[in-house]
Amino acid sequence: MKPRLFILSPELHDDSGHYLPYDLALQKGAAALGLDSLVLTRLGFVPPPGSPLAFRPAFRHDIWGKNAVPGGADGRLLAKGVPTEKLRAAFANRAFLADLRTHLPASALTPESVVFVHSFLHGQIAGLVDWYAALPPARRPQLKLLFRYPFYFFDAAFLDAAFEALHRLPGSRESVTCFSDSEELARLYGARIGRPVHLLPFPHASFADADPEAREREARPIRCVSLGNARIEKGFAEIVDALFLLRETGDAAPFEFVLQASSPEAALRPRIARLREAALPGVTLLDEAISETAYAALIESADVILAPYHEEAYADRTSGIVADAIGAGKIVLTPADSCPGRRIASAGTGLFCANRSPASVAALLRGLPVALPRLRREAAQRQKEWKAHHNARRFVSLLLAHGEPCPPAPATPASPSLIAPPAPETASAGAGLGAVLFFPATWPLLQAAAEKEGLLLPGIEVHRPVVEKGFLGHLLLGVLKALSLSWLVPSRMAGVPTRLDLARLLLFSRIGRRVTWDDLLPLFLPRALRQPAEQARLAALAAGKTALLTDSPRALPFLPGKAILFRSASADLFDEIRARTS
Repeated sequence: MKPRLFILSPELHDDSGHYLPYDLALQKGAAALGLDSLVLTRLGFVPPPGSPLAFRPAFRHDIWGKNAVPGGADGRLLAKGVPTEKLRAAFANRAFLADLRTHLPASALTPESVVFVHSFLHGQIAGLVDWYAALPPARRPQLKLLFRYPFYFFDAAFLDAAFEALHRLPGSRESVTCFSDSEELARLYGARIGRPVHLLPFPHASFADADPEAREREARPIRCVSLGNARIEKGFAEIVDALFLLRETGDAAPFEFVLQASSPEAALRPRIARLREAALPGVTLLDEAISETAYAALIESADVILAPYHEEAYADRTSGIVADAIGAGKIVLTPADSCPGRRIASAGTGLFCANRSPASVAALLRGLPVALPRLRREAAQRQKEWKAHHNARRFVSLLLAHGEPCPPAPATPASPSLIAPPAPETASAGAGLGAVLFFPATWPLLQAAAEKEGLLLPGIEVHRPVVEKGFLGHLLLGVLKALSLSWLVPSRMAGVPTRLDLARLLLFSRIGRRVTWDDLLPLFLPRALRQPAEQARLAALAAGKTALLTDSPRALPFLPGKAILFRSASADLFDEIRARTS
């Protein structure tokens, strides 16, 4: 029998991370409903021995399009200061389209088939839509898209162009459905793409029921676990700094810490080296990626899952680790004003730290031994409610039934039950760096320079001023769109890239897949920034000790305060940002 549910999983390349358990849960849920399924993975994927996953290696690139440009040309161009994200995405879309045509041809599909894509960005969306639109109508399946990444991960030009094409495709309103596992993302993407984005639960909550009484009887240290690669946005620096604070005050004795420190960001390596050199008692560092089995065992063994994720990074996206922790009946430590924090706060239980605050994390841990019995009971009760709602069978059922409608935004945030206030001296080193970046082409250079300087670089926000388009603006936009020739659309090129293709794509990297209003914004920048609404937004940012950073000299006269003109990503630039934000 032909598989009816096709799961596109280009990030699945080994058994590390959460992609394998996610896809296994989807297949389990499909089987419970009597559906056959097949997962299309990255090329070279080999499942662990005994894994029941039904899969087919298909995709040559991950969602980031690493090494998508042949011959390393993107690296050479980036070294010269040429932004290459559009170039990389162009080649990635071409490859994704070719991989779909090879491994998911029209002959394998029917209108009853379901193609579910849960991991994609701008390096896949154009190729995916072009593949779908080119299928014969009699073979076109139901297409289900899950938005799970923040909007700033996307190049909006690719996303907008893809959904403009879908809007023009007859019947796509009925055959293409969009989802998210975050209410915040559902509202954001729904407004952007002009169609409803429905909600889906988490599919992978398959842990045993928690037993708080049995835990109380065990005479062992309180086990705190941090999972996932060592990343700045995940609050790894705050965890490490909190461990040293606990040692200084003599409060570390009741605890055991297991921290996954695999694939650390460059700015975190000095902290990890310091922690390793200190050899703190009861602290274990895991330097390698862990398997699905080891991941599940660590969650089962934990009392507390440490997730002090930065609120701005997790303002609207969920966390698979936090979802698994709730599903396992574990206590979670996380900031209240984040998407994971709001999920936990809605249940009236949890540990809520201040954003970017090692002292707040340490304070919560100091008080944990007293509050532990109550928090364990609350987490066990929350687990029962969570597993009833978040499970693989219900996920697949709702996937086939177009999900649940997204409710309107709440008027006020939920109140957490236990929160530690920040202390004046609590910010991690580098946490004061913050800026509003006007044009994102310079962001990769800024980020790379920060890592070279060994700096944390949180708080960067891409700010695109909005300008109302009058008649002349619409006319100019239409003319420039008409000049965007069809051969520049990368996902419609066939075969291996040639030198001519590369030359065309270099031009493409300058003008975009389709010319959008964002591409034209520099021409209208003074008018955009003069608008009262824009001036109010910028004044509020400047008053909040945020550095305004732009690579456009034309913007400077219209920016409040002392804006910084981005010329090069140097140490002097970071000193200036520190001075503005301290």
